[in-house]
Amino acid sequence: MIKKGLYLWFIYFIVIFLLTICILVKTNYYELINVRLYDERLIYNNFIIFEK
Repeated sequence: MIKKGLYLWFIYFIVIFLLTICILVKTNYYELINVRLYDERLIYNNFIIFEK
């Protein structure tokens, strides 16, 4: 059987993982990564908009 402590660690890491995904989505970091693949000028404009 798996110990209770391992379940707590497992849940803890899942919560941290989900929180990081939510933070990245809210800051549109994922979009910035995609834009970097297409055009570097657009990423510069996005950072200017992001700073305002």
